[in-house]
Amino acid sequence: PIQGEGGVNLPSEGFLNGLRELANEHELLLIFDEVQTGCGRTGHWFAHQFFDVQPDIVTLAKSLCGGIAGGAMLASTEIASSLRPGMHATTFGGNPIAAAAGIAMIETIEEDGLIEHTQEAAQRFSEHLSDLQESCPRVREVRQAGVMIGIELEFPGADVVANCLNEGLLINCTQNNVIRILPAMNISLEQIDAGMQILSEAIIKQAAAT
Repeated sequence: PIQGEGGVNLPSEGFLNGLRELANEHELLLIFDEVQTGCGRTGHWFAHQFFDVQPDIVTLAKSLCGGIAGGAMLASTEIASSLRPGMHATTFGGNPIAAAAGIAMIETIEEDGLIEHTQEAAQRFSEHLSDLQESCPRVREVRQAGVMIGIELEFPGADVVANCLNEGLLINCTQNNVIRILPAMNISLEQIDAGMQILSEAIIKQAAAT
């Protein structure tokens, strides 16, 4: 429901609801790729909850197993009931190590209150991002869903990434000019403050030099 590699592009209001309506009208399945957005990153277990749209199938991976390679497909009761054993087979399906890692990850998110913490962290990021936009008019747009953040610049972001790395901050640039921030869900508020100070200074410096 959110493009990650495309530059953290959030759907326009009503778009996902429109997809749901079209799928219902034509008896099609609505499938959401939640590999990047799932497991709490948006401040909800799944991004479709962030947008209040119910898909038929959701795919998960990456954070699902906390660094261990693993993935899952979730389906509505109606769809799941049509899948008999062997119909949705995978070469490594049921891997006990990945399954144990996935269970441990889910338990950790729940027991450590990471969904609630992500909402608090998102608010702290939002405050810093608002300050950045006021300080630097060359920030074209900020797109945020929880702690999935894209900062679109009016200039290439490669030097911003390099300057941040020199200061000990690891970030990513996609689509040439979108700084992408995807921190760990257990990031502290102090780490957000320190990281955003480094990032803001790097963006303002590069904006002046470009």
